[in-house]
Formats: sequence, C-alpha cells, structure tokens
Amino acid sequence: MKKLFFSFVVSALAWSASAQSLFVTGTGSFENNTTYDAKSTNFMLEIGREFNDVFAVSIGGGMESVHYDGMDAINIGLAGANLRVTPWNNEKFFVDLNWENVWAFHEDDSNWATAISPGLRYRINDHFDISTNVATFGWIRNGEDSECVSRINFIPTTFTLSYRF
Repeated sequence: MKKLFFSFVVSALAWSASAQSLFVTGTGSFENNTTYDAKSTNFMLEIGREFNDVFAVSIGGGMESVHYDGMDAINIGLAGANLRVTPWNNEKFFVDLNWENVWAFHEDDSNWATAISPGLRYRINDHFDISTNVATFGWIRNGEDSECVSRINFIPTTFTLSYRF
C-alpha cells in the first residue's frame, strides 16, 4: 500500500509541473506464461505529460483477461503509473527505458507488479507515436501476503499507440 501511495504522489507532483506536451496512449499486451499454463491479454488507456525530450510520466487504467487451461477467463481491473526516460533519439526513432507499476484488482484479491522495460518508439508524425518493449525485467506480488516473484521476458509483449496534443 505504501508503494501505491508513493507512486500516486510522485505522479501527482509530476503532473502539476510545467510540461511540454500532453499525450494519451492505448496499450495492448499479451503474454503466454508457461509456468502457470496461462494466457493473458490486456488493454490500458493512459494520460501523461512529456516534460522534455527525455522525461515523461503517465497514469491510467484498463482491463486484463487471464485464461488458465481448463478454466473460464478471469477479468481483472488494472491501474498503473509509468515513468519514461529517453536516453537517445533522432526525432523519428526513440530508445526508451520505461519503469511501470501496475495494480490488478479482482474480487477480494489484488496483485502488484513493477517492471523496467527497454523499448523502441517511432514518431509517425507530430501527433502519433507507435512503440513496443524489447524486454521486460520485473517483479510480481500475487496477493497481500505473498512474496515478490521475478519475471523476465525477452520478446516484445506490449504494443502502444500514442496521440500527442
């Protein structure tokens, strides 16, 4: 709960600062988890601010559907905060480093995940960007009383379309 509060405070402080541009993103992801024999897809809408060519923050929410073999799909609500750092760009192509925190809510249970994801972004025009992560390095905590479990993905699992105002 402390991490959730801290992330929202940081997001609120960053939001109130003067920013270069406002953006809205739609993010879709998929994952095939062989450890738990599960497949999941999710969609999130986020709103954020770019402070300059290097830093951006966003917050948002969405929905995830998880399907375990032999069971019906489980629908889960999502809330998240994201910090993006862009160490290199040539005004068309961008190399990003994203740090994201996501909270998932289902009935009486909640999960938390944090991850660092290097990614690639392409600016289609002055308003639209498309991006994907290249890998994901993170931790997941399933339930309030469980320990964090590490996760590593080396394939793109998240695809994003952003509209910049």
